[in-house]
Amino acid sequence: MEIESLASQVARERLTQPVSPDATSKALRDLEVAKTVARKFDYWMQNYNHPQGKSHSDELLDWLVADHGARSVFRDYGIFKALAEVASKMGYDTIPAPSEVEFTVTVAEADELEEYHRARERN
Repeated sequence: MEIESLASQVARERLTQPVSPDATSKALRDLEVAKTVARKFDYWMQNYNHPQGKSHSDELLDWLVADHGARSVFRDYGIFKALAEVASKMGYDTIPAPSEVEFTVTVAEADELEEYHRARERN
């Protein structure tokens, strides 16, 4: 319920800013996806060991590599930024979100790692 409340607050904040109708509906769709995956990110942060000294923003990028399902959702930087906002409202230090360049490089690295694992499974 807390995530739903936080996500609603982020949506209200976004809707007070003047944007086009198309941008508003995309932002709301991004936020809906972000609400769902924020629970997965929170679970990962709470239940797995993480190296000391990494920022939550870096952990968000690491999560894209670690969680295969999340990477398939995050082909869109808008969703990733919405996740960073929701995670921030949950108490994580994820604002500002990693840049779009960092996001793109991380997704490419994750794709390479996944392809490597697929190739090993075939052999």
